[in-house]
Amino acid sequence: FITVLGSRGGVGVTTVALNLAATLAGSDVKTILVDLDTRQGHTAIYVGHKATSDLLDWLAQPAGTLDETLPQYLVEIQDRLLLLPSRQRLSDVNPLLRAPQAAALATILDDTRQTIVVDAGSHSTDALRPLLNRSDIVFVCLRRERAAIVGARQLIEYLPQVVVPEKIQPLLLDYGDSETMPRAAIESFLGKPLCDVIQLDLQEITRAVNRHQPLIYNGSQVNALQQFQRLARLLETAGQD
Repeated sequence: FITVLGSRGGVGVTTVALNLAATLAGSDVKTILVDLDTRQGHTAIYVGHKATSDLLDWLAQPAGTLDETLPQYLVEIQDRLLLLPSRQRLSDVNPLLRAPQAAALATILDDTRQTIVVDAGSHSTDALRPLLNRSDIVFVCLRRERAAIVGARQLIEYLPQVVVPEKIQPLLLDYGDSETMPRAAIESFLGKPLCDVIQLDLQEITRAVNRHQPLIYNGSQVNALQQFQRLARLLETAGQD
């Protein structure tokens, strides 16, 4: 059970969650990717799925029916990879996941006995607690810029209220920014070592989104695939713990 969380909006949480889930599925691991962006539904857009029903529609049903109706809301992205999407709800007054819904979601997903990757966006609300409690690892994604690094430290200080500190793994996404802060300086400020540094090409990410496919599907992006395979190996260690 993996949660991917951003230190602020736009750091690349969906890119990490989607490509990590696709990497796991490509390694014969049955995986469900869950999109918690219940306002804009970015993951469905990334993979070219026009979601007409979604996570909140499913959770609005009677609790006793959720187990049996879950398959109706799962979208197959590739062999061994399913998506539980969210759709655009820009006109809704309050399209956010509530804590009781998150608790039901966490329990039922855990019962599927598949690997779960949760795209939690940058919203560290109390509603996430049930999902964080279930998580074997929580990736806190950040970039080499001040707002993201400060936001990451705030999350690292907050999350131990919910999860064991060892499960919190800061993950630096490097987009080749011209002004960079050394890794040692970032780790010193965070008070915790980075679990990894993922180097990403913004132009290639744009191409992947326009093609409605994960970045790792591009045969020329061998380096990206190898980096996400590295993350997958880190998950194996977390699962053993």
